[in-house]
Amino acid sequence: MRSFVARPVDWALVWIAVAVVTLAVPSANAQTAYDCSQVKGRWTGFGWFNFVHEGRERARCTFDVGCPSGPSSGSVDLQCKTPGSKVNAAATFSIKDRRAKGKWKLRNYNVNGTVSGSATFENIDVFLRVRSKEFNQFGAGLKVKVKEGRCRASVRVDVRAPIGLRNIDLALRRC
Repeated sequence: MRSFVARPVDWALVWIAVAVVTLAVPSANAQTAYDCSQVKGRWTGFGWFNFVHEGRERARCTFDVGCPSGPSSGSVDLQCKTPGSKVNAAATFSIKDRRAKGKWKLRNYNVNGTVSGSATFENIDVFLRVRSKEFNQFGAGLKVKVKEGRCRASVRVDVRAPIGLRNIDLALRRC
């Protein structure tokens, strides 16, 4: 099992949780105001975590998206497993004028951070930052594309940090 504390390269798995968590970021376009019900529900899927020197690991993720503070908010609880790790995370988000803001936490490793960026009707483009004096200059770019009547989504994370994880690709569905 990978350890987040023992080796700096293992911070890579932090991005795994954040990538999937951020699907809960609300989306809106100029014609339609954001409504959390568009993404509310249980999302599940598979994908790959691609490492710089260690190959890749297949992942299975399940998360529940809710709307606790009204139609312009979102929350998510996440469970994600690979052969070498388990991730238990949560996040809360809000959207105002197509700008996404939020917080996330990786419960089983006591790691947290912020999310900021833009959200449109079917595309999310945000930057994930770890809240830590030691690691706050690092982060990851996250892109989510919601497809097929909001039943499917693709997630791509490109890590911008000197760690062992190169990127994450996931395919998710809820319908």
